[in-house]
Amino acid sequence: MMKNYAHARSEECLPFLKGEFGVLAGLPFIDCWRLHRKLTVQIFEFGRPRYYDIGPKETPSASTENGLKGDARNGAHVASQGPIALHVSCGWRLIKDTSIVVASGDHWHQNDYIGEHKMPGKTQLDRSAESLCEALKIQEIKVKDVSVTALGDIAIAMTHGYTLELFPMSTESGEYWRLMYMDGRNYSLVCERDQIYTIEDELIPPPS
Repeated sequence: MMKNYAHARSEECLPFLKGEFGVLAGLPFIDCWRLHRKLTVQIFEFGRPRYYDIGPKETPSASTENGLKGDARNGAHVASQGPIALHVSCGWRLIKDTSIVVASGDHWHQNDYIGEHKMPGKTQLDRSAESLCEALKIQEIKVKDVSVTALGDIAIAMTHGYTLELFPMSTESGEYWRLMYMDGRNYSLVCERDQIYTIEDELIPPPS
């Protein structure tokens, strides 16, 4: 991986951030899912989905390691992937008008168990995200505008009263969020505690 652009988080980087997130304008919001049931990384996908043949049926953990939902979501040999994905490791919430639809805090509310020993299953976040995805199949939601701050806060305003808000909530070093472009450029915009940078990614190339 190669770091192409690096800048300390400050007001000076706002035009760059605004330009990078500008690619979302007009794109449909198509999916919301968690990278792995043991992780708190939430993924939001934008744009028309591409489909990949992942071959023999894989386990959910294997199919999600490459950033593809695969059998973990589809129950088939084909995985889908939006051309732009936002991987979020910080606090976030999706609101509609004045109500919270789903939020990062829902991860800590366990409402499902597997087996007689009560192994953790789906959380309230998973349940709410699944309901959201079903709604996205019926009603198309598109990005209207994106607001950014030097702290790494992001607000993605969408049609039908939806807004996705990201807000870093920790003083610890590490990644807050990552905007990944899988539309032929294959690079990521990464926000950490002290800096923002872009890197070359070794990702599955888009289909021809």
